[in-house]
Amino acid sequence: MRVEHQIKAFEQILASYDGAIPLHRFLPSYFKQNKQMGSSDRRWATRHLYSFFRLGKALPNLSNELRLTISDFLCHDTLSLIVEKNLPNLVDFISSNLDEKIALITKQFPEFEIANVYPFQDDLSESVVKEEFNKSFFVQPDLFIRVKAEESTSIAKQLEAQNINFEVISDTAIALPNGTKLETVLSDGKYQVQDLSSQHTGSFFKPQKWDKWWDCCAASGGKTLLLHSLEPVLELLVTDLRESILTNLDERFAQAGIRKYHKKELDLLKNNDQILHHYT
Repeated sequence: MRVEHQIKAFEQILASYDGAIPLHRFLPSYFKQNKQMGSSDRRWATRHLYSFFRLGKALPNLSNELRLTISDFLCHDTLSLIVEKNLPNLVDFISSNLDEKIALITKQFPEFEIANVYPFQDDLSESVVKEEFNKSFFVQPDLFIRVKAEESTSIAKQLEAQNINFEVISDTAIALPNGTKLETVLSDGKYQVQDLSSQHTGSFFKPQKWDKWWDCCAASGGKTLLLHSLEPVLELLVTDLRESILTNLDERFAQAGIRKYHKKELDLLKNNDQILHHYT
């Protein structure tokens, strides 16, 4: 059955993903290594993985398949085979609004608590409306990209030529519908996928030529790439706990034209004075 094929693909990818790199960078690599997956397989696998993680820490005692089914129902208004299989009584409600869907899931699964989706409720700022924040995990956000200010107009024209909806947020930030296949429209190095809040951090950066900057938890390197776009002549140190992240970083930096930088695998919970004194 086709649904069983989709579930098997989801489970195989989930078992292969360790979270070392962002999911949006892991999946293309996985698909490249598994060429037997057609375009439909890749599309459904991507939807299922992202839906699954949006359930967060809720309903931990259920199977991954059932958790995926619930999250897919909450996240989408288009029907999937897995919802038809495991929640046939809710098929007619796939287009209902989110509040109605949450009520239906809570009725069928009384142990469902939306606050469990994000387990750090007590750490949220007082200004955050927790109920709305918790529900936001099931609303697909826009896809944000960062571009060079001098290329913004050109990129906008390319998107228009392909009839892609977009919104210009600033001279360097553009919002698009999530799932937009930018790799078929824009060249590598012409844009960086970066959440809007991360892009805003650039307003606090005041880099001067020859400054020394340390990205102590580099992850995928988005903020270092942003820093470099503001001032390319810097002495950069990037560190992370995970070696695989730093390997992935090399690729992104190369695409962005960053050739000179230092990198170290570093655990910030340890005393690293002996290592870091070379960079002060």
